Order: sequence, then structure tokens, then C-alpha cells
Amino acid sequence: MKKLLSVEASAGSGKTFRLANRYIALLNLDNPVNIIAITFTNKAANEMKERIVKFLNLLKKSDDKLDEKKRKEKKNIIEMICNELGINENDLLSKTDILIKKFLTNDVNIQTIDSFINKILRKFSFFAGFRSNFDVGDIDREIIFKEFLKDLKTDEFKLLIDIAKKEEKFSSLLNLFEDLYEKDKELQGVKSENGEWKIDEVLKEIEEIKNKFILATQECKQVNNFFRKNIYEMLKVKTIPSFLDIGSLEKVRGFKKCYEPWMDDVFNKLLENIKHYFY
Repeated sequence: MKKLLSVEASAGSGKTFRLANRYIALLNLDNPVNIIAITFTNKAANEMKERIVKFLNLLKKSDDKLDEKKRKEKKNIIEMICNELGINENDLLSKTDILIKKFLTNDVNIQTIDSFINKILRKFSFFAGFRSNFDVGDIDREIIFKEFLKDLKTDEFKLLIDIAKKEEKFSSLLNLFEDLYEKDKELQGVKSENGEWKIDEVLKEIEEIKNKFILATQECKQVNNFFRKNIYEMLKVKTIPSFLDIGSLEKVRGFKKCYEPWMDDVFNKLLENIKHYFY
């Protein structure tokens, strides 16, 4: 089993799935108090805990009580963990009850970076020269944000303004950054040609593809409503992760009545444009 693992991938590609399996593999080897998983946000930390519990419960269930999708998910989990540990399926499944008990009855260190640092500081506060019951003060984000804006180049500042204009839900540039940070996005150049940002072209193509799906899915209300959402709301729905997992829209929930073969390639093109928009 590799001691160090780096996972870098776009949104919806399975990072949380990979890391949750890595955690369960480590749980086979050690106690939860000796395993630490660090995230950026409380939301991400909670999602990681939920995913681990979900996977452990899935491993415990027999295949005859699972639908096809769950059986496939269970198989992928087993393969990934067994490959990590170099064990067989029976060895893993025989330990499921023990793993669940270990996870639920011990202190679990799945937390944000700031929580982890604060925990260390409180532990060694005497050596650092301050009291262990210290409080963390609030940072004036507006002041820091203004300093950040001052350091931006003209093209970089224009990019921020352009992105903020495209989505009506953002009341300020600061609000935009908070939203992107929560979604674990990095604000980089979307597309550039001769120094000019091409956000408009990307968004235009996204809208054209969405409209094509809207016209083709009139009989599937759930699917039709999905394509009427803005791209931020689309990322919150399970349609994209399901497509990436299955590889086709044919078996994605809601598409049964209106699926056509051309949709898979066009949906892939939509995802590429969304990726360009964010990255």
C-alpha cells in the first residue's frame, strides 16, 4: 500500500469516492485516532464522514438486497480497497462489522485545516507561550479582499468582473469567491486567445447545448428541469456524477422515456465546456 497518495481531478470525477475508499483501507490497518483526513471546509469534512459510513454499510449488505447500481458501486469499492491492501474480497468483507465499530466508537479525525492546526496549538500551547483556551479572532475579509484586488493585473480584474456579471445570484465579487471556494473550484483563465478572455463563447455554447436538450426532453419533466438550471445548480444534482459513473445517459435517472443515442456525445461536450468555464 502506498504511503502517500495525491488525487487531482475535476469536479464530479470521483475524488471523494477515491479518498473514502483510501480511508477504509487505512481503517483495516489502524485505529481511527491514528488516521487524519484534512479538508478545506466543514461541509467537505461532513460529506467525507457520510460517504465512509455509507460505503461501510454497503459492504455489509448482501448482493441480493441491492439493486444493480448499488451492486456495481459495492464491487468498485471492494476492488479499490483490495488492490490498496493486497487482500481478497472475503478477507475484507469478514472485517466489515469490526471496521464499522472502530469508526463509530473512536474519535475520528476528519476535519478542516484550521481545526487541525488549532488542535495542535492547544496541545502544545505551553511551549508556544500562550494559553490553551485561546480564541481565534475574526479576520476582516473586506480589507484582505481589497488588498487582493489591488494586486490583480488588468486582465485578471476584468475576468472577475465578467464572471460575476454572468451569474445574477452573486451580489458581490466576495460572494463569488466564497461560492467558488465552497465548491472546491480554482479560479483560473477560462479560455484565452490573443490575451482576450473567451467566457462569452463558452457560456454561449453551454446555453446552446442546454437548449438542445430542453427541446428533446419535453416528455421527461425531471430531466427538462435539470437543463433549465444554471451551471452552478446543475453541479448540485446527481445527473452529472451518475453519467460519469455509468458512461451513458441511457440509465441515468429520468432519461428512460426520452433518451436518444446522440445525447451521450453532446452531454460530454457540455461537461467539457463547464470544465473550461470553471478552470
